[in-house]
Parts: sequence; C-alpha cells; structure tokens
Amino acid sequence: MRLVDADALKKEMETAWMYAVDMYTACAVIDNAPTVDAVPVRRGKWVKYPSTYRCSNCGNPKRMPKPYCELCGARMEVDEDGYQV
Repeated sequence: MRLVDADALKKEMETAWMYAVDMYTACAVIDNAPTVDAVPVRRGKWVKYPSTYRCSNCGNPKRMPKPYCELCGARMEVDEDGYQV
C-alpha cells in the first residue's frame, strides 16, 4: 500500500486531462504519483500505580502523566473532559 499525495496527484491529473489522454496514460500518472512519508501513530494510556504512572505500551514510569510517552512515543488517550486517563 502506498499513501499518495492527493494534492500533487490532482495537479498531475488536471494536466493530463488537458491533453485528452487515454486511460493507460492516466493509470501511468497514478502509478508515478508522489507518495507521502507517514508513520503509524501509537496510542496508549497512563496506568495509575501508588506512586507513579506507567505507559500501557512500554511500561515507562512517570511521576506526572504527559500527553505522550517519552520512551515509545505513544500518544495518550484523554477522557471527555480533556484529562489524561
């Protein structure tokens, strides 16, 4: 699977359709479309222990929870009030 830059693809397709190209040329434009560099997002939550919080992904201990884990980079969940869980 490739993540395609939709804005760049649209620009290329508009240029291709100006010249009334056939379907094979349109497919070639799509095949050669630039891709984006994406990283999967890790999600987790802080698990409360008596004196610390621990990341649910890697177990990294913290005294105060943050919006992300500094060790594994996981984004932490928040409840409906905006507080971290």
